[in-house]
Amino acid sequence: PAVIDLVDADNFTLEVINSLVHGGKKLLTTDSSGKGLAEEADVALHNNVFIGGNLFFEQSPQCGVVSQTQLSLRNNVFVDVNLRLTLLQDQDLEASHNLLVDTSCRTCETVAGDECTHDAPRVALDFEDTEGTRHVGDAGFVDLDTKDPGASDLTLAADSPAIDAGVPEWSDPDASRSDMGL
Repeated sequence: PAVIDLVDADNFTLEVINSLVHGGKKLLTTDSSGKGLAEEADVALHNNVFIGGNLFFEQSPQCGVVSQTQLSLRNNVFVDVNLRLTLLQDQDLEASHNLLVDTSCRTCETVAGDECTHDAPRVALDFEDTEGTRHVGDAGFVDLDTKDPGASDLTLAADSPAIDAGVPEWSDPDASRSDMGL
């Protein structure tokens, strides 16, 4: 089962902020069959570290239903995560200032046209080139233990690419520009 299971959920707000999420299972799913649709929802994932597992956010078209769901991914660090984002045409995705470490979004797509079938054409979603997003081969942590993340020291190393690389309008407690991650 998913850590956060939104099957049949509608008209909701979900915020996951300043969290460490680790697992080999689905981290977020909107529908296990891939045919679900939230008509109106706000999902915000900000300042988190995701290690391993799958993060699925899938909206599939439904005849006669317009979705106003918004997905916001900002200041996150994804380490070895399988991202899968399927959005409806004109659906809002706000993805910026994320650090992707050995992470891909191969199945990031937008449903094309006005078709309302699960098999509607898909268009690749350019998540990887969003503002401030970086791809690196090392998380830049002092002690990242992927087998026991709770034992990790998640303090950023002095040369970490996540330091002062977050959303410019957000600040850390020391009043500097926000870091990516927790």
